[in-house]
Amino acid sequence: SMDVLCMDKTGTLTNESILLEYYMDILGNENTEVLDLAYLNSSYHSGVRNPIDNAILACKSMPGREIHYAKLLTEYQKKDEIPFDYTRKFVSTLVQDSTGNSHLIMKGDIAHILSRCSHVEYRGTRLPMEKDARQSVFSVVGEMLQDGMKVIAVARKRVGRRKEITPDDERDMTLVGYLSFFDAPKQTAGESVTALKRLKVIPKILTGDQAAIALSVCRRVGISAEHILTGTQLDGMTDCELKKVVEETHVFAELTPGQKVR
Repeated sequence: SMDVLCMDKTGTLTNESILLEYYMDILGNENTEVLDLAYLNSSYHSGVRNPIDNAILACKSMPGREIHYAKLLTEYQKKDEIPFDYTRKFVSTLVQDSTGNSHLIMKGDIAHILSRCSHVEYRGTRLPMEKDARQSVFSVVGEMLQDGMKVIAVARKRVGRRKEITPDDERDMTLVGYLSFFDAPKQTAGESVTALKRLKVIPKILTGDQAAIALSVCRRVGISAEHILTGTQLDGMTDCELKKVVEETHVFAELTPGQKVR
């Protein structure tokens, strides 16, 4: 008989499709340029489309914006890319504008994007990133994460007239802003969790999402989130240590596929 059920969050507890709610500059003000950069990135990367890409690309159907996004893809042509992977947690695309200048656009996990940035951009001005940049970022997006929203960062870099990029180019980036998505629990999720508990089955969540998002969703559907283990913490444990921790932990967040298997 089964006494523990491990499940993913997206598509199991929450809907497979998510909605883009906000596109913001580094201070949280609405900024369409951030959305344009993300749109180019999502349009041109050749990896598997995920719910975030689908939500971004759906913007082309916004009233009065169809022509804008069609023109955007005409003005910026893809030259190269570095695909997303679960270690880097971001994807980079290289596009070239109509004048021949090339732009490296990166979008993905906030912490990983931040680690590649040396500057920020605000109202067209590029400024050196302050030492407390991480604190500044989470003062803007922290409440959204606590509410269970997915938030990603967008960064860019002008790279002359380059037609190819390597991982060495993914540094000294400029942070331009964030995109925030609503990832609502399914209406049936809470009932299903209650039914599992009634059958003496303990539900446990294994997700690649940020810990704050996992915590918010688990609280809404009734899964114990007193202890959370992240992928980074997991990597620092021996198998013996992990065996003990998994017994009392019900939420595992920021995991790679390999960490989920372990």
